[in-house]
Amino acid sequence: MIMGILEDDHKKAVVIVRIALVWGMTVYLFYMQTGDVIRLVRTAGSTIEDAKHQSEEKGKKAAKAIKALNELVPETGQASSPESAEGERNK
Repeated sequence: MIMGILEDDHKKAVVIVRIALVWGMTVYLFYMQTGDVIRLVRTAGSTIEDAKHQSEEKGKKAAKAIKALNELVPETGQASSPESAEGERNK
């Protein structure tokens, strides 16, 4: 009789321990996956910001280069653009 009571208590204890372990692992895995997702979003956001910044810098450099080129070419030199060259060839 005593062995039957101890065996029943043992089975209940095993079930409770299993449930606690499964619950603990579920919480742990959920926490870790959430952390990975947050890091992924942060990384993607910073990558996008870096790409925007690089594009902005390239645009500024291109604008400066075009301004410098326009300053070097006198106003009369602009008449020899490709469009006006085609007009002269057709004459």
